[in-house]
Amino acid sequence: MKKVVARVLLPMVVVVGVSVAGMRDARGQQGCDSGALCLYENVGFGGQLWPFFSSSFYVGDDVNDRASSVFNATGMAIVLYSEPDFGGFSFCLDPGAGFGDLDVVGLNDVISSFEAVGSC
Repeated sequence: MKKVVARVLLPMVVVVGVSVAGMRDARGQQGCDSGALCLYENVGFGGQLWPFFSSSFYVGDDVNDRASSVFNATGMAIVLYSEPDFGGFSFCLDPGAGFGDLDVVGLNDVISSFEAVGSC
């Protein structure tokens, strides 16, 4: 299974193995509190918002496999996983970065867990 790692150095983006279409600095996304990882139901940071304030080995039945965009308002890098218990396909997202369309990194409607890490 191929692991994809992205590093966002605003305004420059370096991504290995994927297109950068859909990645942008998403600071101030409406409803995303400082310190939270915010998952959104729809592309473009729309629809239902699910904020998380700590790592999650399982995002819960209401959120599992439903997120289509994400914003990291934490002060740490976050690794998103396609399976519970930090398994499956993974993608690292730096603090202050977001994806308006998770399909760009192969995680649209498949996020099941995530963890905070020191850096990507």
